[in-house]
Amino acid sequence: MTPKEELYSLLKHYHANACSTKTFCDQFTVIYHLELNKGILTPLEQKLFKELVDIATRYVPGKSEAQATGIFTSEKRVKDKAEEVYKSLIS
Repeated sequence: MTPKEELYSLLKHYHANACSTKTFCDQFTVIYHLELNKGILTPLEQKLFKELVDIATRYVPGKSEAQATGIFTSEKRVKDKAEEVYKSLIS
């Protein structure tokens, strides 16, 4: 499976609640930053994956929406953005 396919698979698993937010964020961040050749992405994929990884890298388990200000982000924000990306690219 290519890194791009891995990102799509991870999005599908997260959408289906088959992995935790921490696992999703950790894996998405590693694949995006270390394994993915961003040159093969469409402009829409580039935009959406970049927005999602920016949020995923700032996720800290246990932070509530009120605490997730500044450098941290909440699980809700990760879920909302992942859902937006899923709807735009998959469904």
